[in-house]
Amino acid sequence: MRTSRHHLRPQRRRPDERDYLRELFIRMLLHSEERGPHASGLAWLKTDGSHRIFKRPMRAHELVYEKPFHELLGQVDNETTVLMGHTRTVAVSRFTSRRMTS
Repeated sequence: MRTSRHHLRPQRRRPDERDYLRELFIRMLLHSEERGPHASGLAWLKTDGSHRIFKRPMRAHELVYEKPFHELLGQVDNETTVLMGHTRTVAVSRFTSRRMTS
C-alpha cells in the first residue's frame, strides 16, 4: 500500500459540513467516555504545523460544556488536518498501589 501526504491535505468544506463534523466529534467523544471516565480532551493540527491541546481531569460529558472546549473546537477550519478526541481512565501501577497502601 502506498502512503501519501495528501491524506492530510486541507479539505474545502462548507460551514454546514464543518458544523456537522464538530457535532459528530462531540458525539464520538461522549460515546467513548465509558472507556475513560477520569479525564478527556481534544487536540487539532493544522497544515502549517500549528496545534492546540485542551484536556481536563473530568468526564467528557462535563468537558463539552466548558467554554475553552467550544472555543478550540470553533477554530477547526479548512486548514485543520487532524482533530483528535481523548478519554482516559486512571491507571494504577503496582508501584502506585504500593505507595497508596503504605
